[in-house]
Amino acid sequence: MARHVCSLCNVGVQCIHAVWQYTARWTEQVRQMTDRFQADRIDALRCADGVDRRVLVWDAPDPRGILIGVHGGLAHAGDFVTPALHFKAQGWTTVSFELRGHSEQKRVHIDRFSDFVLDLDLMVRQVRQWWPGLPVFIMGHSMGGLIGAHFGLQLCRQMNPALELQSQVEDIRGYIFSSPYWANAIAVNPFLKKLSGVLSRCVPTMKAPLQDFTDVLTHDSAITARHRTDEQDNIRASEATIRFGSELLIAQQQLSQSISRWNLPVYVILAGQDKLADTPQVQRYIESMQGDDVTKVVYPENYHENLNEINRDVVYRGVRDWLAARS
Repeated sequence: MARHVCSLCNVGVQCIHAVWQYTARWTEQVRQMTDRFQADRIDALRCADGVDRRVLVWDAPDPRGILIGVHGGLAHAGDFVTPALHFKAQGWTTVSFELRGHSEQKRVHIDRFSDFVLDLDLMVRQVRQWWPGLPVFIMGHSMGGLIGAHFGLQLCRQMNPALELQSQVEDIRGYIFSSPYWANAIAVNPFLKKLSGVLSRCVPTMKAPLQDFTDVLTHDSAITARHRTDEQDNIRASEATIRFGSELLIAQQQLSQSISRWNLPVYVILAGQDKLADTPQVQRYIESMQGDDVTKVVYPENYHENLNEINRDVVYRGVRDWLAARS
């Protein structure tokens, strides 16, 4: 009997030690992330797969409204630090969460693109609980713009296959998309593109051939250096799986069949020197939208990351004016 009691005690001590170690690691990670990306706090979102993922919050005192930042592919929530600090000074709180398959790993992987949309739905519901009554806007960059567009179309029941979302159309006051990845400008081997569906099913986690675009995301050398450091520290990914690439292509194809039915307030910022998103094709999609509150702005000299570009003060001013008219 005594032996059993001792054994149980040892198990209990081991469990307590494991919890303590996990808590200590989490606390240290929180401290490092808040310092590194100047966030006011870090929270967590319980995603649709039951996993808690990091949420960075840049809190404005007595905020005018909330911006939900949806980051791009291979990126991370901390990438919103530059616009978040600007809008915080203007009275806007920014919330950005780590997308599934992107949390501190070199190679990003997802099972289904729709998982991104389901997690964004949960983020919207969480934000509505944290800040009841305040206007909420979705700010999606690159792949985040693809996710945000799918989300908006799903809310309006304008996309197939339909998803069961908890959010309502009125939960979101409007959408801001920077270089939305609605069409691909990246050269893809035609043979590989044909095989992508088969490879996605057979070898989903295999590394996809991918160019290094980090040096042509922004003309701001300091932000490029930050991206490189984030890659070295595995905060920002540098590889993607075959399944990830295939799911993005499928999501773009689905969007192309539905985007003309978009009828929600939207402000789209496009880059004239974008090497990732096909700006001319995205413009054609925008021109096809049925909504009467659609604004498009093109910055001819910009690379992909409009919100991190050297002319970002001008970019932000346009966003601020658009927000002010809708909040």
